[in-house]
Amino acid sequence: MSAPEVRDITFDRPDYTAGAFIVFTGQTSEVAPPAEFWAKKAFAAAIVGDVEAVPGTARTVINLTASPGYTFFGTDLVVMLYGKIGLFASRYNTTAPPSYPRTSLCAATAEVKLNSVTIDMVRVDSQQPYFHKPFKTPLTLFPGDNLRVEAISELGTAPVKVAVLGYWTFG
Repeated sequence: MSAPEVRDITFDRPDYTAGAFIVFTGQTSEVAPPAEFWAKKAFAAAIVGDVEAVPGTARTVINLTASPGYTFFGTDLVVMLYGKIGLFASRYNTTAPPSYPRTSLCAATAEVKLNSVTIDMVRVDSQQPYFHKPFKTPLTLFPGDNLRVEAISELGTAPVKVAVLGYWTFG
């Protein structure tokens, strides 16, 4: 085997030894490239419902079906206990908004279902009466898809409020 050939490499570049100068060229770059679910035209939406959840029975809080020609993108889920529960004494909590009192003994679970398939569950109780969950990838409802949120109490009657935040696109 013969030795590799060594050659001089010549670079085509300006002579920077003649003086100090810097040349800037304009460039454009997106700060954050748009994701595939970003909408150019959309309507903000807040679908809110509340229910008195009871033990042993799932009660529907939100029931939403996407209309033909529309697509819904759910970006956030908020679940909250509020009000007085049964005969327990209520007090104002420190984690939820101050206008919503809570009781010392209460717990409920909210199930999020897409076309009758459970895709998420959130539990709230007297220690954590407020839960906010942003979705990394939006929950997408295409025309005809159904989103249902059901609540069931684990202890006593539990007033549960649920909000699904997002936006509608059309076309």
